[in-house]
Amino acid sequence: MSRPDEALGFPLPLTLGHEGAGTVAALGEGVTGLALGDPVAVYGPWGCGTCPMCAQGKENYCTRAAELGIRPPGLGAPGAIAEYMVVDDPRHLVPLGAL
Repeated sequence: MSRPDEALGFPLPLTLGHEGAGTVAALGEGVTGLALGDPVAVYGPWGCGTCPMCAQGKENYCTRAAELGIRPPGLGAPGAIAEYMVVDDPRHLVPLGAL
């Protein structure tokens, strides 16, 4: 019998949460267009950002995600049901303004 992490294809334990929203708590070096405290939603389906589908804004159809081991938050990578969440690229954040 296989272990649960082997059956799922990613390590456990895993923080779930693929529909995240919150405020920007910290910014990495060189990040522009966002400020601390900005309300944002996290775009769930992450891709490579460079393949033809990603270039069209369709990261959910990324042709290289599996090859590169890219997993969306909460569905293979740590998700949003946590106090903090690391988002690897500002393109995965949708500003919410005053919403």
